[in-house]
Amino acid sequence: TLVQVPAWITQRAVSGSTPKPITWIVEDHIPASTVTLISSVSGSGKSILALHLALSILAGRDWLNFKCRQSSVAYWDQDNPDAWLTDNRVCAIARGMALDVATLPQAIIFRTAGRVVGDRLKIAEMVNWLADLKVSVLFVDTFASVNPYPENDPNEISRAIVENFFPMVEK
Repeated sequence: TLVQVPAWITQRAVSGSTPKPITWIVEDHIPASTVTLISSVSGSGKSILALHLALSILAGRDWLNFKCRQSSVAYWDQDNPDAWLTDNRVCAIARGMALDVATLPQAIIFRTAGRVVGDRLKIAEMVNWLADLKVSVLFVDTFASVNPYPENDPNEISRAIVENFFPMVEK
């Protein structure tokens, strides 16, 4: 039976396709050029896990026994005080990993002024800025103060991710 396909749908044949090799940031777990979400309840350790992962990628070290491709990293933490994030968390995690922060490649830890999430122009400007800096991996942590979407609503946060972070992957 033939099915009428709407004009706005493009069909692709799967049978003759050749899979492209996957470039992994974290072997067999986090591919490059994708959006990966670490999600859990508040206070469960997501930020510590993400910072450990960021430092592993930055140093090209294994993360939880998985190979990491050394890459440049930017870490967007909107809500934690600067000194608390850098002095306490980053340095403590680096020390625990036996890393000398002074010898690591440059990482960028930043925050934005005002709302960015939901503003396509600001997101595009940030994407271009990160591309100019040759950032390969962006971590977004704790951005409740600049996020118009309710963070505890999975549908809304999914929408925020698709609308704001997928354009970064497409860059």
